[in-house]
Amino acid sequence: VDGEKDPRCLLASFQLLQAAVKVYHAPGVSPAQLYAQAEEVVEVLSCYFPVSFTPPKNDPFKITRDDLARGLQACMASSP
Repeated sequence: VDGEKDPRCLLASFQLLQAAVKVYHAPGVSPAQLYAQAEEVVEVLSCYFPVSFTPPKNDPFKITRDDLARGLQACMASSP
């Protein structure tokens, strides 16, 4: 994720990170490893705030600034 600029990769990364956080919050799984990495994850994600993105004209992927902002917000909210 660190330094990524492709909006498709960013959305996928945000979703992947949210899924990883859910795994560490599953019953019987110790979140200690997640807590140990939380500061680094927030530091990496914070470079994308505020979201600054203007899709190119005729963008076939139709990813908007709002899509990225919602993805980042959900990702940040899922961290411990």
